[in-house]
Amino acid sequence: MWYTIVNDGVPLGVVNLSARAISAAQVDPLPGYRSVEPTIRWATEALLHFGLFGVAAPRVPPLSIDALRQRRAFVHASRLQLELVGEHGQRAPTTFLNLLQSPVDGGIIAVANFMEALAPVGALLDTPPHQGPGGPGAHRMP
Repeated sequence: MWYTIVNDGVPLGVVNLSARAISAAQVDPLPGYRSVEPTIRWATEALLHFGLFGVAAPRVPPLSIDALRQRRAFVHASRLQLELVGEHGQRAPTTFLNLLQSPVDGGIIAVANFMEALAPVGALLDTPPHQGPGGPGAHRMP
């Protein structure tokens, strides 16, 4: 489905994401993307340099200037209020929406986790009808 990526009311780009729990796709940027481009670029560079778990490492002094800059980049990126808006103006419920910008070609990727894709689905059990407490067909919890 096509979505517009919005930050604090400003359209940043459009993306076609599939309805899977986690989906990623190339973003076609709009002029508003320029307002967040430095933040996205710095956070992506920090992620690539620092690694996925390095930013969560304990703050044990002394931290290098580079480590402090990388942590700052993640903090700035985490403050963005990114949302996906559908073709008819509906907000798509997500648990996260992240943007990454390639340092090589400048391409932008959106990675999203859709909340409804994670909703629990009950299983149907083919069991005989309940015939009283403890009787044949009674359902007992282990």
